Amino acid sequence: AKTFTLYFDQQSGLPVKLVADVMGFDGNEFTQETTFSNYKEFDGVKVATKLEAKRDGQTFQELTVTEFKLLDKVEPKTFAEPE
Repeated sequence: AKTFTLYFDQQSGLPVKLVADVMGFDGNEFTQETTFSNYKEFDGVKVATKLEAKRDGQTFQELTVTEFKLLDKVEPKTFAEPE
C-alpha cells in the first residue's frame, strides 16, 4: 500500500498540502506534492479553489475551482458499474 502525508493549517484546520508517492501513466513512480489554497465558502462549505500538483518538484497540474454545488440527492445509478 502507498502512503501519503496530509498537512493541515493550525488555525483553520483545513488541509493545505498532500504528499504521496504516485504511479505515472508510463509506470514510473513520482513523489507528488499537491497544495490547496484560496479557500472560499460555497453553501456553507469551505473549498480550496486553487490546487497545484508537482511531481518531483515540477508542476504537473494546476486547477482552479470556479463553482461548487452540493447536491440534495444523487441517483444510485451514478455509482453503478458501467454496463
